[in-house]
Amino acid sequence: MISDSIAAFSLLPFLMVFIGAALQMTTGVGLGLIAGPFLLFVMEPPQAIQTAIILNLLLSVIMLPSEIHDVQATPLKRLSLWACTGIP
Repeated sequence: MISDSIAAFSLLPFLMVFIGAALQMTTGVGLGLIAGPFLLFVMEPPQAIQTAIILNLLLSVIMLPSEIHDVQATPLKRLSLWACTGIP
């Protein structure tokens, strides 16, 4: 009985990451909002933040091929230029 509850509890972060990823793919926001608190609950804060960043980066790379046709090149170049000047 106790092992069943422990197994269910250990699957909760995976479920929250899945729900957050699905929300991110449909709305553009959600992985950090949904999965972040649960990752913080089961990991140390630095590890949870790094994990959330890596998961978000992987999800963005996965979504890139389907979204690349919507990117407008001229504003992207202009914003990238100004963003690079602000980075030391």
